[in-house]
Amino acid sequence: MGNQDMAVRPASETRARLEAGLDMTRALGEHLNWILHLAREAAEHRTLALDAASAELREAHLEVAAAYQKRIEEARRAIGTAPPSGAEARRAA
Repeated sequence: MGNQDMAVRPASETRARLEAGLDMTRALGEHLNWILHLAREAAEHRTLALDAASAELREAHLEVAAAYQKRIEEARRAIGTAPPSGAEARRAA
């Protein structure tokens, strides 16, 4: 087997092997480029999904903050430590 590897091949066979190797290399490059393209698209979709989730989270945070602020104001009015609301101020006047 070892002697066969050392044998001189005809130029046409060598050229055919080189061309086949180049074809395989090109095909591999195309596949790798496609994989890279898919990875970039996936990253873009993840970024868009994260942006959307972040916006939803900000909106939910603002809603919760507003609800807590409302409860705090109601509690302060209930115990008399908050200024009266506009309607209460008009009634008192």
